[in-house]
Amino acid sequence: MSSSPLSFINQCGQEKATEVLHHVVDGVCGRESVRFEDCAKLLPATQFGQLKHLLTQLARESANENFNRADLQHRLTDEGVYPAVAESMTECLSVRRNELHQRLIQDSCAISHAHLADFYWQVKLMLCSDKLGSIRQPVLSLQLDLSRDGQRERQDFELSKEELQRLISSLEAANKAVIQLKS
Repeated sequence: MSSSPLSFINQCGQEKATEVLHHVVDGVCGRESVRFEDCAKLLPATQFGQLKHLLTQLARESANENFNRADLQHRLTDEGVYPAVAESMTECLSVRRNELHQRLIQDSCAISHAHLADFYWQVKLMLCSDKLGSIRQPVLSLQLDLSRDGQRERQDFELSKEELQRLISSLEAANKAVIQLKS
């Protein structure tokens, strides 16, 4: 069993550790988070900062679809958290998992309020340019109509075959991420 900065939570005791973790979850969910003043008598400022960061990370990870109580509790005890404290922390994160999951989805959706309303595409064959006499390269002309706050905005792109492949790959990755967030 190794000791990590996460084991600083042991200095708070089981009841205070659960209270601190609930405040950290509140912070992740957009409410008031734990403050140093809440733990000033128990932890020095540097330990508090490290612990808050690690607890925030732990709270975000617990919202994952692969959340497993036994694995989490084992991980906590491996990192030096007392078994009783690890049990109460696991219970706290289990109870608030759905709330955390919903908040993380909201945060992801807040990145952009625009969404795709319509698209139009056309393949053209570029025969030459002002710099080259003969190119003979296919080019995709892509028109995206984005809807943002009820207004439409048009984005036009011309993509080479390689650029189109990169776009498709990134859209497939984004689709996988959305599917994971929904489940």
